[in-house]
Amino acid sequence: MRKKERKNAVCTEFGRCETGFTLVSSLLRLLIIIITLPMLILMYSKFTVKPYEESLSIQQLFFILQNEVYLAKEVTHGNNRLRFTVNHDHITFERYGRLLRRRVNDEGHEIYLRNIDSFLLERSSNGIKITITMMTGEAYERILITNE
Repeated sequence: MRKKERKNAVCTEFGRCETGFTLVSSLLRLLIIIITLPMLILMYSKFTVKPYEESLSIQQLFFILQNEVYLAKEVTHGNNRLRFTVNHDHITFERYGRLLRRRVNDEGHEIYLRNIDSFLLERSSNGIKITITMMTGEAYERILITNE
């Protein structure tokens, strides 16, 4: 059997492309970019994104209020104030100017919502109906289900 010579290095030959970039191909690419860029900017400016921060903050507020109702031993309302009794603490949600604030034991000032036009509470058959009207004119309603 014939022995093959062993090589110390491995060499592979790559296919070589001698064409490269030419001035004409570079100018063609630049022309395509220059033509499409203003069209993309125009199309992007036509998209209008409606801000949903207000409705998201309202939904988050309703979620927080419903959790407070679940934890509360007693839920009352009057003079457009919502009162909870949780672990010997008296929690109050009330309108304060254009704000909706939360107070614990009539102390503190946690702001939960801004730019409120009205905050109304009504007794419902299975809970408390909350109606919040914003300065923009949007009105949001929710019934907090109580254990009573």
